[in-house]
Amino acid sequence: MLSWIADLRYAWRKLFSRSGAGGTLVAILSIGLGVGVSTAIFGAVDQILISALPYPEPQRVIVLTDRNEDDGPLPVAY
Repeated sequence: MLSWIADLRYAWRKLFSRSGAGGTLVAILSIGLGVGVSTAIFGAVDQILISALPYPEPQRVIVLTDRNEDDGPLPVAY
């Protein structure tokens, strides 16, 4: 336990020393940003593509459209 605390104190001192602060902070921020972005993207992909719709029978959900004179689709207000 004491060696772990000594290692933590050494890492803290190295983090804020003149020679190691820049690279260490850049590495910590890069890893944090990467983890955060990966988590956000996975959360969005999971909600949009992977998980089922929150309806009792999601396979029965349909989209209503109408056609104009040029046979193009027109959205219909629900």
